[in-house]
Amino acid sequence: MLPNGIENITDNGWAVNIYPNPANNNISVEVTGSTDAVEIGIFDISGRNLYTHQQAGNGEITRQIDVSSFAAGVYVLRVKENGLLAQKKFIVIH
Repeated sequence: MLPNGIENITDNGWAVNIYPNPANNNISVEVTGSTDAVEIGIFDISGRNLYTHQQAGNGEITRQIDVSSFAAGVYVLRVKENGLLAQKKFIVIH
């Protein structure tokens, strides 16, 4: 468990980390152990898709995402790879 109480998600040898959490202007998303294309999505609490990015998997992916235009609140980060899904909540503060 990370010091902020948010656990890393692992599934079939890959892991998703998001920091900082809570976030102000940007978040960094790290996916380790990926071997296939990865889709990163951000959804608001009602399930509306606010961001989608696809990237080839090469073992380790780091993606910085600008969340400065998001309203303060709770969001869900979803990472999909080859039928696998990891989800993680994060908070935006301003």
